[in-house]
Amino acid sequence: MEESKVQVHNFPADLPRGHRDDRDYFNDARDLNEYLSDSPQQPVQSRKRLIVIEGLEPRMLEVIGVKFGVPPSFFLGHCDLWTSVNIVDRACAKTGSTYWRVQVPQTRSIEISELEEQFGPDCYGFWTFQVGNVDRSFAAVFASTVSLDLRNLVSYWGMENPSNQGDWTAIVLVDPHSTKIRRDDLGLDTTGAPALFDLKDLNAESNLFSESIIWQNSSPDHSMGSGIPSWRVPAIHRNHRSTLFNEIASYFHDSSIARPLYSDPFSATEYVRNFIRSAWEESIFRAVDVIRGVIFQHNTSHDSASRAREVEEFQVLMGVTVNTKNLHINVREVMRAFHCVDDDVYRNHLRELLKGSAEEGAKTALSNMEWEAHNWAHLQETIDWAEEYLCDHMERYSQRAALIQAVEAARQTEEANKLTAQGLMQTDAANRMARSSAQLTKIATVIVPCSFLASIFSMGGEFAAGERLFFVYWVISTPVTLSLLLWVICGDRITDAWKDTKEDCSGSERRARRWTVWRKFVSRLWTSRTKFQVLDPGSQEVTSYSEETGPEEV
Repeated sequence: MEESKVQVHNFPADLPRGHRDDRDYFNDARDLNEYLSDSPQQPVQSRKRLIVIEGLEPRMLEVIGVKFGVPPSFFLGHCDLWTSVNIVDRACAKTGSTYWRVQVPQTRSIEISELEEQFGPDCYGFWTFQVGNVDRSFAAVFASTVSLDLRNLVSYWGMENPSNQGDWTAIVLVDPHSTKIRRDDLGLDTTGAPALFDLKDLNAESNLFSESIIWQNSSPDHSMGSGIPSWRVPAIHRNHRSTLFNEIASYFHDSSIARPLYSDPFSATEYVRNFIRSAWEESIFRAVDVIRGVIFQHNTSHDSASRAREVEEFQVLMGVTVNTKNLHINVREVMRAFHCVDDDVYRNHLRELLKGSAEEGAKTALSNMEWEAHNWAHLQETIDWAEEYLCDHMERYSQRAALIQAVEAARQTEEANKLTAQGLMQTDAANRMARSSAQLTKIATVIVPCSFLASIFSMGGEFAAGERLFFVYWVISTPVTLSLLLWVICGDRITDAWKDTKEDCSGSERRARRWTVWRKFVSRLWTSRTKFQVLDPGSQEVTSYSEETGPEEV
């Protein structure tokens, strides 16, 4: 079990820059208990304290809870990310600034080669973040993973002394910076101990300006153009690499910083809230940069679109959209906890900002809380812009997908029409072959009997029974042969003409004047022509053509 660290900062009322005791750092519960029990209470000065706790060592938390009457729910609510503590009064109303708990975005680097070397090829999968003695969330680890995002917690409890007006204590509970990932089903020994792997600080490839902290020295001796510049620029400061516990100690130990007088426990957490806002600002800027990169990649990959690629890109867009929605929800929760829900605070002071120079007007018009609300409102507007940008891109993406689908459907229809046309051509060829076979069959049917009769009537000699009657062959075979040949050649036309004639003439007309029917039949047979049909691939319409009437739709 990891130990906890505690720092205590006292703010006497008559010292505008605060006051630091000779000893304000503790990592042992007994020393902390002795310090809090033996610390003198000045009769002429109010006691105002800021206590910062890192970690959840039970003995240390017990001392704080018993000494200041902090309920156990405050510490238990910090243990579980999914549990929320709701502070209300006897009327179930949420008033005052007694409690808040917010998430702080963090990023850690992971060495996949070391992880696989330590735990083997089964190391990929879901791991649990372990921060100190508690779990935070889950993360999926793959072979391509280089960094992991998590959310640490910062909890605040503020109380005022009812017996001594002006006395108050602010308690801030932060997570340790050291982070591990754990899997219970991947232990290396037989004792059942889970697999633990240490994460490292992220080393980004580029130094973004949003990751730097530049503050102005309080020395008034410097004037523009002469002397040493009043700007102190430290090394690159990354919020996901900085320990909040150490940053708070460094802030209150720096005597050159002009701190305001803290009138209540909530105001004593000003630096903590600013640090949290800086971490969220960095996280939001990185998220916006990712959104721009994804959309730029989509806009430049249209010429190489494929169905699998489109699905993959859509999945990426869905993930980015969900992350942006979560950012929106988390930032709104932090703004509510910090009393920065009113986004119009800055707009209400536009007239004051216009007085004099912009910088001086801003200093006189806005207090620290108002500036804080304005900064959070700016982050909120950034997320709103990112959501709108994503929605517009998703709409264009859907329209493009619909166009691609329409083009694909048209191409498939064209291919189907080509296949249909080829099928019709093959069917027509098969029909011609069938008609030719039928005609050959009919010709054979005529020629074989005629040949048999001719052989009989053409026999010579005294045994030629049909020699004297040979003319009968010509009398019979000649008209029969011509009729059969006519039927072979024009059989289909004769059949169609007869059917059309029967349809045109009514029954009474056929009974009354049969010669009229035959006259129409002969006329139609003489003027009829062979019809053929053509399929239009575009309109899917079949058109029938004849030499007599021209094209007609079927």
